[in-house]
Amino acid sequence: MSSTTVPADSGLQKVQSSPSIETELVRNIGSIVDKDNDISHYYVVCKAKEILKFSTEDNLRDYYGEKGKGSAAKNNTAVHEEIKNTLKHMPDLFKIMHSGFTIVASSAKENVNRTIMNFENAELINGAQSKGVVSDLLLAMIEDGDENSVYHNTLISLEVICTSDEGLKEDICNARNNQTPVSLQSRLQLRGVFRDLNTEMLKAFPKLANENNDVVDGRETNVSPVPAALLIQITRLFLPNDLMDESKVKKSYVGVATNLNNFSDWFEGKLGDHKEIYSFMVKFAPIAWKQYLKFNSHPAWANNRLKNDDQAIGKKLKDGNWTDIKQGVLFPILRALYVFVEWDGKNVKFDSSDLDEAGLIKEAIRYYREECDRNPQTMGKDSGSYRTLAAFAKGIDIRV
Repeated sequence: MSSTTVPADSGLQKVQSSPSIETELVRNIGSIVDKDNDISHYYVVCKAKEILKFSTEDNLRDYYGEKGKGSAAKNNTAVHEEIKNTLKHMPDLFKIMHSGFTIVASSAKENVNRTIMNFENAELINGAQSKGVVSDLLLAMIEDGDENSVYHNTLISLEVICTSDEGLKEDICNARNNQTPVSLQSRLQLRGVFRDLNTEMLKAFPKLANENNDVVDGRETNVSPVPAALLIQITRLFLPNDLMDESKVKKSYVGVATNLNNFSDWFEGKLGDHKEIYSFMVKFAPIAWKQYLKFNSHPAWANNRLKNDDQAIGKKLKDGNWTDIKQGVLFPILRALYVFVEWDGKNVKFDSSDLDEAGLIKEAIRYYREECDRNPQTMGKDSGSYRTLAAFAKGIDIRV
């Protein structure tokens, strides 16, 4: 097999985790909400060759182009051909006729002359097919001795999203890569990942069962009384410290896909390395759900002037009570309850009868207002909120 020699000035640089690209246009399209969540958002126009610098390691779709990829090579699809034909015959319209590329990075900074953008920990999470076609055509031009072809000057658009939140990055990757209507949760359902959870929940809540006799069902075509992803998020909050690194507790809030993937890993290892954590998750799920229902509509939310806050903490009912409490506020409360969990590796007990539930809710409201600027999302991501409420549940005042 002949190898292709890429000229140094061809623009086909090696893939880099923190590339720098030449830009034609950069626009900051971030909103105030993005800023509050420490997210940067840009629209970038650059030459097609620049996309080859980005890794597709986290892209859920592989590109199998003209030469394929090992024994798994596939013929070019109609999508490949459409991308190729536009690039070959209407390169000046390529940016307009194709949806562009999505980059997720830890950061992206434009230098002062506005022609270079430097990225840190960047991944191309959407656009692997287009990147593959671009690469094939540019390499073909080099092989034909035309390394400075018109394709090098073809413009493309990038949507750049910057966040240091690894859980959010993974959620963005999954959300932007729905290859079929079957979601991650549906795929896990087909593999039986939620079977044991459903069995335990069915024992505890038989009246919740749907027409298929399921309480937990991940299929999009089925109505699930208890959403699988939410149940896993909630139950994870109660994990004892010896089963979960305390620094990762807020992942229950910020990473839905991460939680699903973690539970899938625990399911796969339930007879081996993950036996104990999987067993806890399954056995404790009904208890966690009961506590979620209790605190999500607890009468102690009333009479706290929550209507006066800038952002709604939940939904106020006609009788003055509150429900549908924002997860950013509710999850740290639920995490505090882990101090009442007893787990010996096989059996679980839970007794929170000594807890001042109204006091815990008032402490959560105080923290939400004083430490998180009345922003539920800020509180859900704030490790201090989880520590403070857990300390309250233990009867410890850690306020300075």
